[in-house]
Amino acid sequence: MILLLSLIEVYFSPCGGARDAIIREIKNAERTIDVCVYLLTDRELSQALVDAVKRGIKVRVVLDGESAFKIRTSHFEYLIRHGVPVRLYIEHLKKKRGRGYHSVMHHKFAIIDRKVLITGSYNWTAYAEEKNNENLLIIKEDPGVIEKYLNEFEKLWRKSISKKERTIDARNIRELRKHVNEWWWVKGRIKDIREKKSGTVIYFDGGFKAYMRAHLPDKREFYGEKVTIFGKIQDHPKYGFELYTEWANAIKKERR
Repeated sequence: MILLLSLIEVYFSPCGGARDAIIREIKNAERTIDVCVYLLTDRELSQALVDAVKRGIKVRVVLDGESAFKIRTSHFEYLIRHGVPVRLYIEHLKKKRGRGYHSVMHHKFAIIDRKVLITGSYNWTAYAEEKNNENLLIIKEDPGVIEKYLNEFEKLWRKSISKKERTIDARNIRELRKHVNEWWWVKGRIKDIREKKSGTVIYFDGGFKAYMRAHLPDKREFYGEKVTIFGKIQDHPKYGFELYTEWANAIKKERR
C-alpha cells in the first residue's frame, strides 16, 4: 500500500509571496483553471488568466456579482473582453428592515488541473497583496479535499450567470417580458436620462426603461450612446415594466 501525503505551501501577506505563488501555479497549468473569488482587481493575476486562455488552457471564473458592479476596479469586464469565461453569482435581492441586500459569494479559491488547490483568506486584489494581513494555502496531492472544492465550484458555476448568455436587446419587449424577476444585461441606445431624488431613470430607444437606485457621476457621457445595463427585470405594480439595478457601475458604454 502506498500512502500519499498532501503537500502544502503557506504564504502570508502583505508582500509575502502569495501573488507570485498564484501566478506560478497559473503558468504551470496544463489543462484547466477554475477560479472562484469574491473580488478580482489585481492586474497581474487578471493578466495571468488572460495569458492562460491564449495558450489554450480552459479557464472558468466565478465572481460575486454585487462586488463586481459595486467596486469600479473589478476586472470582470476586462476578463470577458479578452476571452476569459466569467460568470457572476447574484443571490436574489432580499429585504431586511425595509432595505434590500444581497448575500455574497465570499469564496477565495482556485483549482489548477483538478490537482492543485489555492485557498485562504487572500482576495485576488492589490490590497490583499500590498496592504492586508492575509493567508494563502496551496494544497497538492490531496484528491479528497480538492474533489470537495471542485463540487462547490461546479455548483456555483451552474447557479451563476454569464453576460454572453444573458444579454437582451432593449427593443425586444416580448423577450424581456419572458424574464421578469430574472437578472439580465440589457443593451440598447439611450434616448433620455432623468434624475430623481431616489435615483436615475434611463430611457432606451423603443420605450423600455431602467431605474437605477443611484446617481450617475456624469450622465452627459451616456446620452445617445449604445450601452449595456445589468439589473433585474421587473413588472412593478407602481412603476411598471423596467430593469432595476442598484449600482451606478452597472451601466457600460459599448466599445466601438
